[in-house]
Amino acid sequence: MNNTIEDINEKALYILKLNEEGRFETGFFKINDDLINELEVEKLYKFIDTEYPTENEDALKLQEEKQEAVIELFKIIYEKYEYLYSHRSYCSRQALTSSYCEFKRILSPDDVKKTDSFERDELRISLPFVNTWAKNYINQFLYSYFLEQAYNECMAVPAIKVFSHRKVGWKGFEYKLNDIMSVDISTNFSFGSASYFVLTLIYDDILIIPYSRLVIYYFAKTSQLIRHTIECNVDDRSWSYALNFIKDACNELIDNGANSFIAKYMIVECEKLTEILPSFLEQNEFYLSDNFRSYTGVEIKSNTHTLNNIDLMIFRGEKIAGAVNYTENIKKMNKLFPTDKYINTINECCKKIKPMLYDEIIKQDGVLIELNQKYNYLNEILEKCNEELVPIDVKIVEFNKIKEEKRDQIFNSPVENKEGHYKYSTIIMDLVDEYMKANYVDYDITNEIKSKLDKHRLDTDNEINKVYREKYKLQNDIATLNKHNDRISSYLNNL
Repeated sequence: MNNTIEDINEKALYILKLNEEGRFETGFFKINDDLINELEVEKLYKFIDTEYPTENEDALKLQEEKQEAVIELFKIIYEKYEYLYSHRSYCSRQALTSSYCEFKRILSPDDVKKTDSFERDELRISLPFVNTWAKNYINQFLYSYFLEQAYNECMAVPAIKVFSHRKVGWKGFEYKLNDIMSVDISTNFSFGSASYFVLTLIYDDILIIPYSRLVIYYFAKTSQLIRHTIECNVDDRSWSYALNFIKDACNELIDNGANSFIAKYMIVECEKLTEILPSFLEQNEFYLSDNFRSYTGVEIKSNTHTLNNIDLMIFRGEKIAGAVNYTENIKKMNKLFPTDKYINTINECCKKIKPMLYDEIIKQDGVLIELNQKYNYLNEILEKCNEELVPIDVKIVEFNKIKEEKRDQIFNSPVENKEGHYKYSTIIMDLVDEYMKANYVDYDITNEIKSKLDKHRLDTDNEINKVYREKYKLQNDIATLNKHNDRISSYLNNL
């Protein structure tokens, strides 16, 4: 049976190997799970899935039989397959991007008996046990071992250069591919939003960085771009893309020689970067991809972005400062091909943007001063409004106390409430309101002033929040401009 990418790390590892002709190829390495049959696990699962009788007593008896069958399996493992209790780093496919959940608690039969899921006193708790915890645990217990054995088998075969894995937590492996090329694969599986899967090709001690990503993608994370060749989705299937990428690069070098490889993976990237970068300082419309992950094999879809004012300068600063971060690696490539023209282009862009950034920072500092003044003025208005409301609120409290007494009087009066309306009915409330207007000349005007002041306070408060958000965003934007300006200034000062 042929494997597919859906089988990666489930039925087979995905591998990169050197074939007999000296070229690289990818394929599958079967994970040996023969022990499943030897332990008759499928037979146990079939018994576990047996439907429960309708009578509670019979259902509980069957539940205990199922639990005993699970315990018996672990007794056999504990007595005859002690090697299965070796530690291994493993996470399930479902846990690749979830919170940390390394499978590390390897239970003995006695431990299994003590597991909370084996509670026998209450049917409601114990019935779901064998369909959830037991099967999941047995699967992870056995398949984590099968995977670990497959890793060991691959490492024993010199022709296999790289293989997929599902080790939990931070893992970084550097694989030597040939005399001049290696690849670093770093993963952090099962750590929620901090999970990642990145790959860096290294040629003659130089990182292969696709510099053009900086000028192709709108949201390009330069901190990632200066370290990695590709960033993959955290998914078992991504091993296929990653290892085929390495295969193609290695075979390019083998089939067409160093000059072709250097041109495709280095020179073209430098050319595209320095061809497009200067145009960012001349225009405000940019045709770029929104998805910085598109380079992991997904089709690139670009859109036109029109930027102005501070947003434009932040964009320009990010791109030029990002290019500055590439310069050290580009200089290293000078031993392979001339790189002076690329460095010179980046230098010229730095010199051109520096006064632009300075002027924009001065301008936005002025805008921030005005926003702070407006913010303080609005707070003064709000404070004054609150002061004016104090005597009004006192008067309203007095009125409400009188209204409550009158409401009780009308409610309890057989004459005024002869139809038996409830205390807060519209009719009784209207009668109370009529009483207040007839007996307190300032009742209406007090409520009117209260309503106007409340609205004024709400409007002012909303305006304060709006100005605060504008102020907060501008402060962050100015900080970003200063960060880019400092990076570029530092670089120019060291030329």
